[in-house]
Amino acid sequence: MRRIAIQYYGLVRGFKFEKTRDKIYNNLIVPLKDQGFEIDIFWHTYDKEYDPIFETIDKTKFPIVKSRVDPDEPIDSYLENDFKTDEYFTYEPQWTRDHRFGWFKFWNSIKQVNAMRTEYEKENNVEYYFVINTSPQMEPQNKIDDLSNFSNEIMYSPGYAQFGGYYSSFFIGSPEHMNHVARVYDEFITNKLVPRGYKIEAERILARWISHFKMYDGLDVRFHRIRFDGGIIDH
Repeated sequence: MRRIAIQYYGLVRGFKFEKTRDKIYNNLIVPLKDQGFEIDIFWHTYDKEYDPIFETIDKTKFPIVKSRVDPDEPIDSYLENDFKTDEYFTYEPQWTRDHRFGWFKFWNSIKQVNAMRTEYEKENNVEYYFVINTSPQMEPQNKIDDLSNFSNEIMYSPGYAQFGGYYSSFFIGSPEHMNHVARVYDEFITNKLVPRGYKIEAERILARWISHFKMYDGLDVRFHRIRFDGGIIDH
């Protein structure tokens, strides 16, 4: 049986609602099992908009093998006061402070959850055929595409809400693909290798970063983004 890792990153938000968890279970977890995949879930989040549901959830339904909650305030303060991201980068004019700082926290969370998975692979001598990067607030409205005959030499994402790049809230690839993706935070922040004034465009940056990989951006699965207060964004 081939293994698939689901890497949850970012804020818990809508996952705290039973309806959202049911949609994730019925449209993502169950279909992947039916397709012959053994699933492990890795989870990194912050204590902002936090709910402890993933600590008490039924692990037979959501097989979480590693998780961590980091404080939000230290990274928020570092980005604003030490790195001074608002002075270093430029942004879309409609982006609020939460959008601007949240984008970097999003990539740090991807870095952290990816490290959990690579550590688990070494500790347990396991190999994953696919890795899914997504956020727990993403509620699938239909069943995930049949991945059983998909090659892990290609990356995959839904074919909508691309904004000039690739859908960045749900994408699939091999462990090697995701190890590369996990280096974005270090490129922009830790090592400061991006020039001053660089414009932050979420989906386009993902497309540039993985441009040397082949991407199939036509998955049929569609999502609602469920906010912490239950608000719904249709993408």
